[in-house]
Amino acid sequence: MAGQGKSILAVGLGRFNKPEFTGSAQTSDTIRTNVLESLAKLNEAGFPSEGFHADPDDLTDTLSRLAAAIKCRHWDGIAVGWGVRGFVQNTILFEKIVNLVKDIAPHAKLIFPEAPELLFDAVLRSYSKTDYVS
Repeated sequence: MAGQGKSILAVGLGRFNKPEFTGSAQTSDTIRTNVLESLAKLNEAGFPSEGFHADPDDLTDTLSRLAAAIKCRHWDGIAVGWGVRGFVQNTILFEKIVNLVKDIAPHAKLIFPEAPELLFDAVLRSYSKTDYVS
């Protein structure tokens, strides 16, 4: 029963992912599939969820698009994926995303999944069972 729970914006590298940002044996295609499956699972469990693709090579565009995405609707939680957080070359991107969220949506919980296939679990640990329909 989608649409009943907390809304989640999942920020990751998405179409901007590169082999050096996979950090594991997973390919970019596997990561993308896992994220899409996690978003579908969240929506099915009552968390209206969408993905956002952050480009580590264009901070200005990424932050502008992210600000617009955050402002266009109320987000209860914003998940930031490992590809953004886990690599030294993306530190500035991660820092700017966290500060942007803090400034625009201070009410939103920041959620940090351990892996793309664990996005659902990361969201569940951030909310009580009364926040979603399962």
